[in-house]
Amino acid sequence: MQSKDRAHVAAVCCHSALVFLVAVSLSLYNEAWGEALLWGGGAIVVPNIWFAWTVRKTGVSELILIRNIVRFVMYAALLVCGLSLGEASPGALVAAAIGTHILYVVIVAIFGSRQTVKKVDS
Repeated sequence: MQSKDRAHVAAVCCHSALVFLVAVSLSLYNEAWGEALLWGGGAIVVPNIWFAWTVRKTGVSELILIRNIVRFVMYAALLVCGLSLGEASPGALVAAAIGTHILYVVIVAIFGSRQTVKKVDS
């Protein structure tokens, strides 16, 4: 596994753990908010884990694009499942999903910048 791929998998693992811990902590304070974060965060975390796991095996741009499209379809499908099966308010669930995705982008940027700094230093 290349170091860039390792950094992406590490970022996804860090993101998943952080979302889960915040959701569990939040559910101790307010059960509805915790449930919204579990459904909304899970709708973002699960496709990201799948994408990170499958993309590391290929270097073909077309396959990466197809898997990225599938990831966004998975986002939508899991959000619909969360909206229909979960008891949390739709606004809270969507806000949790948006916040989770923003957190994912920030964490991947942080891990990516660490990788760039390491290359420059070496």
